[in-house]
Amino acid sequence: MHLRLVYSFIMVRFPENTLICAPMAEISHGAFRFLINTYGGCDLYFTEMISAGGYAAGSQFEDSYVQPVPSPEKLIIQTAGGESEIIRKAAEKLSRLPCAGIDINMGCSVAEFYRRGWGAAWMKDREKAGKLIRDLRGVLKDKSLSAKVRIGEQEDPEYLVRFCRTLEEEGLDFITLNPRTRKTRLSRPGDWSFVALLKKELHIPVAGNGDITDYQSFCRRKEASGADGFMIGRGAVWSPWIFHSIKEKLRNPYFREEISLPEAAETFLQAVPGFLPEDFLLSRTKKFFFYFSRNLKFGTQVYNSILQAESLEKIRSLIMGYFERNPGEVLRKT
Repeated sequence: MHLRLVYSFIMVRFPENTLICAPMAEISHGAFRFLINTYGGCDLYFTEMISAGGYAAGSQFEDSYVQPVPSPEKLIIQTAGGESEIIRKAAEKLSRLPCAGIDINMGCSVAEFYRRGWGAAWMKDREKAGKLIRDLRGVLKDKSLSAKVRIGEQEDPEYLVRFCRTLEEEGLDFITLNPRTRKTRLSRPGDWSFVALLKKELHIPVAGNGDITDYQSFCRRKEASGADGFMIGRGAVWSPWIFHSIKEKLRNPYFREEISLPEAAETFLQAVPGFLPEDFLLSRTKKFFFYFSRNLKFGTQVYNSILQAESLEKIRSLIMGYFERNPGEVLRKT
């Protein structure tokens, strides 16, 4: 099969230093993407992982995951499943939505999903994964097709390259690597030399994911990998302004600004009811503040109180009450 020179074909473009908001369960919903956008936004936004089976079957809440926020041309919808035909049906249905592309989760390492053949389980069978991409390429005529992967079961660079080349040859437009094995914990830094390896060996754009929490860590990952794109997850929940800050500091390394933490919290709290079903309001809001409260000196205490809250108003009262008692923590310098 002839290798596709995808830089001239894909609908999603990768300018230098493309910044990407990661797919995060219970976080990368419309309200969070809206918050990121209020600070200047990023180049691509992934949705949280969508069950292919659930979406294909028309499950009750699946539509809330795919709102084209902040703009369709920047939205990548990620889906996951263990059966090729179900993923194909979901992708065909998703492709009719206003979005830039569809991403296949081949990197999730959660044990429950792995046992069901989702996520990183796809990396065990290169031919099966390649056939899935080939089938999806036939369905996604006007959307980009991408995949998010890990290193694999173990640190085997030769297998990783063969696996990713197969996806490329079958029509993948770009790929994102979380440079950890399936069993590597998030507490252990990823090895971005694997991102550099894929960048060298593939013709499609390669993005790296993990361990970017500020401009300095972005620069280290950029130097280590030469990647086309940089996906940020937890660091963007701690600091929703991180994409704007990185872009400005690339233009001017002396760029500094002060962020109002109460304003960020209030923007999120006001956005949540407009984007999420009532069933999800509290759980998604609490998940956000699990990370955002790490900006605070006594963030653990604040989060433990938020965890017990029974309404958005109670959460607002708790977080704003903290800032009233600790005015020295209101501003965050970037």
